[in-house]
Amino acid sequence: MSSAIPSTSTLNKIPKVVIDRKLKDRAGKVSNSQVTVPAHQLSNLDHTEIVYSQSMKGVPKNLFRNNGAKFSATLEQKSFVKMLSATIRVQLTHDGNDDVLVCPTTYFFNRIEFRSSDGSKHMNIVYDDNLHFALCTSENNVYKSTKHLIGLADLNIAAPLKPRDTKYLPLLGSWVENVDLWFRNIEGDIVVDFYPRSQLNIVGAVNDSISVESMDFVIQTEELSEQDTQIQTRFHHQFAAEHNFLDIVPVNFYNFKMQPGMTSKFELDAVTGDCAFLVMYISTQGAVNPTAHFPLGDDTRIDVLSPGSKSILGSGTGIELGYLKHRVLPNHFHNDFFLDYPNITVIPFCSSVSKSMFGVKSGSMYFDGSRHYLSITPGADFETQNYNVVIYAYKFATLLNNKGRLSIHSS
Repeated sequence: MSSAIPSTSTLNKIPKVVIDRKLKDRAGKVSNSQVTVPAHQLSNLDHTEIVYSQSMKGVPKNLFRNNGAKFSATLEQKSFVKMLSATIRVQLTHDGNDDVLVCPTTYFFNRIEFRSSDGSKHMNIVYDDNLHFALCTSENNVYKSTKHLIGLADLNIAAPLKPRDTKYLPLLGSWVENVDLWFRNIEGDIVVDFYPRSQLNIVGAVNDSISVESMDFVIQTEELSEQDTQIQTRFHHQFAAEHNFLDIVPVNFYNFKMQPGMTSKFELDAVTGDCAFLVMYISTQGAVNPTAHFPLGDDTRIDVLSPGSKSILGSGTGIELGYLKHRVLPNHFHNDFFLDYPNITVIPFCSSVSKSMFGVKSGSMYFDGSRHYLSITPGADFETQNYNVVIYAYKFATLLNNKGRLSIHSS
């Protein structure tokens, strides 16, 4: 736009772009003219958003009654043009007359593993805690809708399962959701390994009749025009494409004694790479409910220590959890997830945990595999006992689509 327009003019309310057009005057004469278009209206994409469903073959009815035995499904190569998001649909039945209270669908599977090239190449693993934690990245209205999708309704602990019910598990917070993956040129099927939870109901007596009637992949994709299909096919034949996302490294500590005022040091030597943040869960021995995490207390002090036990985060004293939860973390999220699950502890190394889940690098801490520690000093009211502790390191990684060959590379 012309610099003659002062900044005080209301013409600047909506940013505009000047483009060339052929226009007719009153006499019918066609001439080249310049017209303005609101910048947000320049997009002129020629496609239709559609949903593609693919049934999984050979799903065992006793999937959740078979001691956690693995089930593998195949997402067929070239079966749709582009993967924008993926959701697992599960149809379940049980013999009871009343609803059974089960865990959220995010906890139906202990972990889900992805393998490319007909299953010959390992890609990555997503764990149940990670699928649930990814709910924190959305806007509040989306978060509330997703809670309904996974069956939580107004509960934050258990979901009612009807005698015949359909549940959905969105694969949030993984490369599946983030990469806008061109699928038409994929070489070989993607094999998805499901490691199921051995017991779905978490309230009341164990229901041994919960059966799986079917499971499906539900893919959000695009229907392209013939011209655009040809353009994108040529583009992906000429160029490799890479997309950043966060891979996850779990570090588990079982039967770990913690007590008030005493510093516990958790080794992080299994973690390598650029980490955006850590997430810590503490649970009591024998806990059945996967979302029932034990609270640390706002007066807990948290730090990351170097191999020589030098303070990194807290300049020697650590960071008080209350300050971290109520001053720092609210700037990272835009929904009520941590009001619903206040006992999850997040230690950020970046300026936006939410954006980092979509591959945006706004800060990190590099771990080289040497003996760094997460230092936790519980406050005065913490209960002395043995706990199970899991720490997830979310580290930057890259999905590479090299002209149909998929691979994942760590930072």
